[in-house]
Amino acid sequence: MLGTKPVLGFLARFVLVYGTLIAPWPGLNEAFARIYCEWNNMAFGSVLPNSSLRFEPIASPVDKLDVVLEVTNWRTPHMVLVPLSSRSPTYVQIAFLIALILSTPMIPRRKLPALLAGLLLMLLAVSVRQIIILRHAFDRTFAFFPDASMPTGTVSGTIRGMLTDDVVLHVMLPVLIWALLCLIATDWRSWLGHLSQRLPRPSGSRKRLRNARPHGLRKSAG
Repeated sequence: MLGTKPVLGFLARFVLVYGTLIAPWPGLNEAFARIYCEWNNMAFGSVLPNSSLRFEPIASPVDKLDVVLEVTNWRTPHMVLVPLSSRSPTYVQIAFLIALILSTPMIPRRKLPALLAGLLLMLLAVSVRQIIILRHAFDRTFAFFPDASMPTGTVSGTIRGMLTDDVVLHVMLPVLIWALLCLIATDWRSWLGHLSQRLPRPSGSRKRLRNARPHGLRKSAG
């Protein structure tokens, strides 16, 4: 039965690993911002037609905004600058997922594949979010929508706000990936078995089950 001690152990390991990953180590934020920019420039530099996209780290970040996205539309031409944060939510979500997987008590040979697969899924999810951010920024250059108040621009802006500002979604994504990778079918069956054992049963149910024998078996037994 799942007791209190394993749960407390998991929480203690999670707090230790997550706290270590998000601690303000010297040079960590600057290094991740550079990696963030290089990866985005390589992956999305030419994803939009008739445009130029460039991610650059900010030398003196203001608040949490340490990256600037420069979007140029060659048709208008018009350029917009979009300040972004490489740490929140991207780095925070990656650290959260790593802490969840490393804190989960499971066979060591399963832990490394789960960690690699989790980082790959997180990379795919971040890529989808980045495409939405880029599309919203490109809409602001009036390439496809001359009127900035058109509904499509409003919808893209709303989706962008949900994906970049909603704290609940930020937490749900790594938790969902962790559950899919670490809580495999046998784990779910084990957890459900523990839960069913702890649920109260109606009085007299076992007696009724013993007496619920087929009529033919009763007769042959007599």
